[in-house]
Amino acid sequence: MCYLVGYAVRPVVTFNPNWHKIFTTESLTMTCNMRSPIPADKSYTWYKDNNLIYTGQSFVIVNAALHNSGNYQCKGSNTDRSDSVRLEVSHGWLILQAPLYIHEGDDVTLRCHHYPGYPAGMTKFIKDNTVIRNWGSDSVFHITNISIDRSGKYTCKKEVSRGAPVYSEVSISVKELFRSPEVKVKPNRVLEGDHMTLTCDTSLSPHSQTDLQFAFCRDQLTLFTDPEIKVSQNPIEEGDNITLTCLTRPSLFISATEVEFAFQRNGQNIQEFGSSSKYGILFAKLEDSGFYICEVRRSANGLTKKSKEINVHIQELFSHPEIVMNPDFPREGNRVILTCNTSINTLRNDIELQFAFYQNKKNVQKFNSSHQYIIPLAQLEDSGNYSCEARTLYSGMKKISAVVSVVIQGTISTYLLIICSVTLLLLILAILGFLYMFRQRPSVNNQDPMTESYLLCCEAQIYASFGGRPRNVQ
Repeated sequence: MCYLVGYAVRPVVTFNPNWHKIFTTESLTMTCNMRSPIPADKSYTWYKDNNLIYTGQSFVIVNAALHNSGNYQCKGSNTDRSDSVRLEVSHGWLILQAPLYIHEGDDVTLRCHHYPGYPAGMTKFIKDNTVIRNWGSDSVFHITNISIDRSGKYTCKKEVSRGAPVYSEVSISVKELFRSPEVKVKPNRVLEGDHMTLTCDTSLSPHSQTDLQFAFCRDQLTLFTDPEIKVSQNPIEEGDNITLTCLTRPSLFISATEVEFAFQRNGQNIQEFGSSSKYGILFAKLEDSGFYICEVRRSANGLTKKSKEINVHIQELFSHPEIVMNPDFPREGNRVILTCNTSINTLRNDIELQFAFYQNKKNVQKFNSSHQYIIPLAQLEDSGNYSCEARTLYSGMKKISAVVSVVIQGTISTYLLIICSVTLLLLILAILGFLYMFRQRPSVNNQDPMTESYLLCCEAQIYASFGGRPRNVQ
C-alpha cells in the first residue's frame, strides 16, 4: 500500500528577463516564488550579499549600475532564505547571456549581446575550444533538451562597433533536477511497539517549475516500472531516421508478452497498443517535432502507466530557398543573375547542396552545384515566373522557393522602332485609303489629264513599294 505524504517546497528567485548578466542602463525584475500547497506568504524580504535591501515579492532594478552586481536571496514570512543567485552587471562591449537556472531536459538559449546603441556584425559560438556555430547573423544559440554532458565553457565572438571581434565567456553547469531518493529509518534499531519514522531523503535543485511528491510503499508488488521514453539520437536533423524506445522492466511474475506499448505525440495517438516497444520515424520532417510520451499496459488486467513527455525537436537541415534577382528592374540586353539563397545548419559543414531553376514551371537549368542562373543578354521572352529548387547531394531532400515574377523591360530604341513602324504603317494605310476613294469617284474621267497622270504615278510608286501591280498610266 502507498500513501501520499507531502510536497517539497522552497522559495525560488527568478529573473525577468531570464539572464544572469546584463549591461548597465538595462532593467531587470527579481521575483520570490513560493510554489506551495499552503496559502502564500504575505510578506517577503530581499537580501543582497547578506544585507537586507527590500521588502516585497518583486525587486526591480531600473537603469542598472555596476554596484547592482551581487548575490541575492529572498525569504517568505514562513520560510528560510532561498538559495543565493548571482547577478552580474557589465559595462563592456559584449556579454554572453545564459538563463539563471539550467537543468537537464531544459530548452536553453544563449544570447551573444552587445552594448545597446552600437552597431554589431556577425556572431560565432564556441564550446570548449570547438566551434559549434560559425559566423552568422543570428546572435542567439539554442540547445533543446539539454543534458548534463552539455556542461562546459561557452564563448561567443562578435564584431562590435566596426572594430575587431570581441568575445565573452560563460561556464554552464547543467544540474540534475533531484538525486535518487533514499529511505532512512529513525531510530536505527526498532523494537515492536516503538515509534518509527521513515524519511524519503533527496535533494532538489532550485527550479521554479519543479514540485516533488513522495509516496511510501510496503510489500507492494510492482508488475513493471514506470516507462521511460528514449530517442535514438540527439540532435536530430531533417532527413534523419530516428527511433523512439519505451523502456520498462517487467516483474519476474509476469511474462514479457503480457506487456503492450503505445506512443503519443502532442496528445494524439501515433501508434496504438501493440507488442513493439519502438516507434520509428523515417526521413524526419520538421512537423515530426513535438512532445512524445509512451504508455505501457498489461493486457491481462489493463493496468497502464505513462512515461514523462520528452520534447523531440527536428532541426532544419537547410532553410527554404529564396530566389533573388539582380538587377531589380532588368532591361532588354542586360545581364540578369538569379540567385538561389539558402542557409545550411551551421553544425553540419559537410552538407553539399545542388540547385535547379524553373521558368513558368519548365526546367531551364538542371541540378548542379551552382546556386545562380545567368541570362547573359536578356530578351523580352525571358520574362516569366521563376523558381529555384535546392536538394542535398546524398539524401535527396528537396525544397523549392516561392515564385518570383521577372519582367524584362524593353529599351528606348525598341520602343521607338515599334512606334515608328506603327506610325509609318498607319500613314501608308491612310494614303492607300485616299487613293482608293479617289479612284471610286465617278467624275474621275473629267479630271485634268495632268492631274490624273500625277496621281496614277503616285499610286504606281506606292504599289511598287509593296510588290503590287498598279493600273496602266496613260
